[in-house]
Amino acid sequence: MPVLTVRANAKVNLGLRIIGRQPDGYHLLHTLFAEIGYGDTITLTDAAPGQISLEVSGPQADKVPKDDSNLCLAAAHLMLQETGHAGGVHLALDKQVPPGSGLGGGSSDGAAVIKGLNDLWGTGISVDIMEVLAAELGADVPFFIRGKVQLGQGVGDRLSPVKLASDPAVVLVIPPLRIDTAWAYGLFDGRTDLAEPEDYGEIAETSPIRWAELHNDFEELVFPHHPQLGEIKAVLRGAGAVYAGLSGSGSAVIGLFDSPAENLTDANFGAAQVIETRLIQ
Repeated sequence: MPVLTVRANAKVNLGLRIIGRQPDGYHLLHTLFAEIGYGDTITLTDAAPGQISLEVSGPQADKVPKDDSNLCLAAAHLMLQETGHAGGVHLALDKQVPPGSGLGGGSSDGAAVIKGLNDLWGTGISVDIMEVLAAELGADVPFFIRGKVQLGQGVGDRLSPVKLASDPAVVLVIPPLRIDTAWAYGLFDGRTDLAEPEDYGEIAETSPIRWAELHNDFEELVFPHHPQLGEIKAVLRGAGAVYAGLSGSGSAVIGLFDSPAENLTDANFGAAQVIETRLIQ
């Protein structure tokens, strides 16, 4: 019975500006999405025709839905519908990425299932078409089809590749706190001081010295409600991070360093999970 195991790497945002809002309620973004070497793992196993099932294990298993609102299942149903494949699939998700951390774990899982089923079933769908399918699952899912580092514009679906000026070490700090994305975006409703940002792709490609110019608009609104996140950012900056900030609307905070941050320990961040990783470029 054919079996395929795939990685579903998380993402971080290197800066995020909200520059407007569409009539349908979606916010317009300018952000750098960056894939990291930390995420979930999904094992796909061929199943009887039309049968799609999901089992979830791992430290975050009790925090994710097991019904069709789970993007793994939604992606599998979408692929079955779009390809007309005669079989089915059983999905075994090892869930490591905490929901509500701003790391896109669920979106990455959905994209990984699309790519994995394309390989497992041999359906031959192009990358461009997979991105179109991914957009049906959510605005940030298409990024995970190609991954690496991309400038995201529009609602996050207008993507273009970016090559960073260096290969920084990454310290990812995930506190035991879940941020509701809809709540965080709601803090922007009614604001009129939105402005077109500088080109974050150009800044990222020029020099790490300029990375401090990247800014996440959520920080000024989320930090007052959760001051510990601002404290984590301050610790990272104090340890020499060339960039530190929220990923998405949080709760994860990231720091980019020229070399591994030797003077940081878990004790610096209390109960938060601390992960040293790299950007996938």
